[in-house]
Amino acid sequence: MRKWWVVIPCICALGWLTVDTAFAREGKRVTAKELLKQGFFQDFEELDLETLLNFSDITLQIAARAEQAPDEAPGAVSIVTGDDIRAQGARTLGDVLRLVPGVDVTTDGLGRPRVVMRGMASGATGGGSEDVLILINGERIDEPVEGGATALNFAIPVGNIQKVEVLRGPGSALFGSGAVAGVVDIVTFTQRDFTGIEANAGGGSFGTQQYSLRLGSEGRYFKVAGYLELYDTNGARRIAGADAQTGIDKALAGRGIGPASLAPGPSTDGRRLLETNYTATYRDWDFGVRVSNQRSPGFVGIAESLGTVNDLIHRQVAFDARRRLDLPDGWTLRSTFTFTRNDQKRILQAFPPGFTQPLQDGGSVSFPSGVFVQEELNSRRFGIEETAQKSFTDHQVTAGLTLARESTFDNEVKANFDFRTRSPLDDFAALGGVVSDRGRGLVSLFVQDAWSHSAKLSLTAGMRFDHFGGVGGVLSPRAAAVFHFQRGLHLKLLYGRAFRMPTFSELYFSLPGLIANPKLDPVTVDTLEAGLSYNKKRFRVSGGLFQTFQRHAIVAKGLFVPGGSRTIENGRGADIRGLEIEVRQGFDVGSSVFLNYAFQHPEDVGTGERAGDVPSHLGNLGATFSLARGLRVTPTLLFRSSRPRPAADPREAVGGYALFNVTVRVPDLYRGMIVSLSLQNLFNKLYFDPSPAGGVPGDYPRPGRTVFLNAGYQF
Repeated sequence: MRKWWVVIPCICALGWLTVDTAFAREGKRVTAKELLKQGFFQDFEELDLETLLNFSDITLQIAARAEQAPDEAPGAVSIVTGDDIRAQGARTLGDVLRLVPGVDVTTDGLGRPRVVMRGMASGATGGGSEDVLILINGERIDEPVEGGATALNFAIPVGNIQKVEVLRGPGSALFGSGAVAGVVDIVTFTQRDFTGIEANAGGGSFGTQQYSLRLGSEGRYFKVAGYLELYDTNGARRIAGADAQTGIDKALAGRGIGPASLAPGPSTDGRRLLETNYTATYRDWDFGVRVSNQRSPGFVGIAESLGTVNDLIHRQVAFDARRRLDLPDGWTLRSTFTFTRNDQKRILQAFPPGFTQPLQDGGSVSFPSGVFVQEELNSRRFGIEETAQKSFTDHQVTAGLTLARESTFDNEVKANFDFRTRSPLDDFAALGGVVSDRGRGLVSLFVQDAWSHSAKLSLTAGMRFDHFGGVGGVLSPRAAAVFHFQRGLHLKLLYGRAFRMPTFSELYFSLPGLIANPKLDPVTVDTLEAGLSYNKKRFRVSGGLFQTFQRHAIVAKGLFVPGGSRTIENGRGADIRGLEIEVRQGFDVGSSVFLNYAFQHPEDVGTGERAGDVPSHLGNLGATFSLARGLRVTPTLLFRSSRPRPAADPREAVGGYALFNVTVRVPDLYRGMIVSLSLQNLFNKLYFDPSPAGGVPGDYPRPGRTVFLNAGYQF
């Protein structure tokens, strides 16, 4: 990955931190209680038993934009701490989210992860995770062209994460568009959390290599921290026995046309990643910069046919500046400026060499080198947000205004085949009318009142209005009542409405395989839920029931046809009901057992049949055992039930599976060196993620057993 303009400044800046003796303070360590309050801790040896097992001390902000314990938050929330991440050997955000009840992560035909929350499938129009809003330190990383954060980010590394906060259910009343099925906020280490140097190196199956460096330095007025990670893997390259081209070959065999499919053949699921993060504080200003460069060979391919020269290059650059101002009359003002730029450059071999396209006159055209598509999809977003918050005797009022603009630039699609007409082109050239420069402004107003009616009851009510230029406005209300009973028992009653605005590609860009529709309405959901939790030092259990009414779902009309195009439209949507349970029991310092389980039943409103591609049952079971000298062993079992097909797909359901994983961590192997060994899918279970009807007949093969060894050292 020849991105030296990113690498060299990163290394220089990080190196500067190591030698800047004027700013550095040696020997600074954050206390255990401060670490736990932030959602993480460094080593079990630093914590006493009572602090470690008091789960209520862990707080989050995602449910109300204010620090709260999970039991008090007006929403169905989960926290995955940094220690959970390390103990279970997670290496990407997708690995982390699989630990959360009601959350599943699958893969699409280009190898991009799709986050599915509460049975609400995603990626129907070529994007990824567009119904789940993903934030980093409270700022969105979803991109506006195809939608979702994972359309651009093949992987989000976890080495710099101190905790992940998850809100299941609607979040638009706080965060606006995209927070339909839920919200994920990645809270990273910042200049306030870490001082010193930490280096990590690891390697494992499929030629995987991973290196990271984290540095932090603090002065009188200026604090700065940086993180750099390099990740490279060849991928599992599992064999696909047949692909979409296999079906085309069978259909053309009667005309004497030879086969072109590369199947049986391996998927190409390798990836390379270079990510840097910087955070800094100067007086009352906080600054953050994230630069992510990712590259992938395309897994299966855009048309569900194996190719050999796919190349996806994605870059995301994000900057934010924040200031907090405390006024004399008790008001707190927060100002935030954000800028995000997204670049996607893709060379896609839609069909392999020898592909033949029949013509209407009875003839045919052959493509000796295959069918190729080249895409450049670039976008940017500017945003300014002002929030005001004040606590009264029994009220906490929060109000805010957001002004933003998102736009595309320098976009182009070239091909030697027109997917709209299924006709060959004379040359590899730009496709007219497919993409153009587009932009839209956003104005948002929101207000929320958190009322502590008594020691036994707190009420939260909020409203947000978002207006998108050229599309229209949407109102998102929410209401919650939290009853606090004796001995750690809490009852939550919740209602919320959320929405997702159509993306630029859904409205205006007829990318290969899809035809845009400028008359689309926003996706909307209304959710009713009730939750009950009990928390007493070492033991915590929570559970809830929900009913979601999704309307105006944005889908592609008809079945997938290799080489054809489908019109994007608003569907009827789905009614989804479900149950979620979390249980955790601590025993002694460093030892605990946990279980989470979710049942979900999505039902298509138009047909009354069960919606496809999501399991009815999913969950995790695991434990952490603390042995001699701090050695920790964490075995886990991840399970998913079978996935029924959509109504028009005649194939049998995708089989369920259970994966057994184990991670061993030694916190002080030699002079402070931390070593961990992670074995995922220990018994080499063969399992699959669903492909569309007409695509890869046997679905997408997933990796087998993987082994990863990592060593880290803090200077």
